[in-house]
Amino acid sequence: MSYLLKALQKADRERQRTAPSTEQFLHDHSTTAERHAHGWRRVSVCALVIVALAALVVSYRWLTASTAATGAPVVVSPSSAVVAARASSAALPVQQPAEPMPALELTITGHLFVASGHSANKLLTAQGVLRVGEQLPNGWQLVDLDQRAAHFRRAGQALSVPLR
Repeated sequence: MSYLLKALQKADRERQRTAPSTEQFLHDHSTTAERHAHGWRRVSVCALVIVALAALVVSYRWLTASTAATGAPVVVSPSSAVVAARASSAALPVQQPAEPMPALELTITGHLFVASGHSANKLLTAQGVLRVGEQLPNGWQLVDLDQRAAHFRRAGQALSVPLR
């Protein structure tokens, strides 16, 4: 039995000493060629990205330079029809609002809605907790709170603030 084992070991040693087969040679070199192909792809993709970025920078500078060069005001003489239209529009009085509506300055941090008209409904703000019927220092009063919005009113003006 030992002579069989020795013969197998000898055959294995001879097989390892011989030059690689043609199939093994082609396989090794084809994987190397594929590695080189992947390397060229990477280089070409990087080069394309660099060229695209350079084109963006050049176009941005060209646009900013062209707007800076045309920064001087352009004088255009209006036609008589435009002058007549301006004269007729100047005759109309411009109505200014009596009192501009101040913005509702409120930071909403959360809300609790149990049911419509429930006493536990509340609006959580940076200034504190607001319940239905309470008023903010700037005069806005929380009129109603539902699942989608908080409704405020001030001097006949209504405002709905959507809730997330």
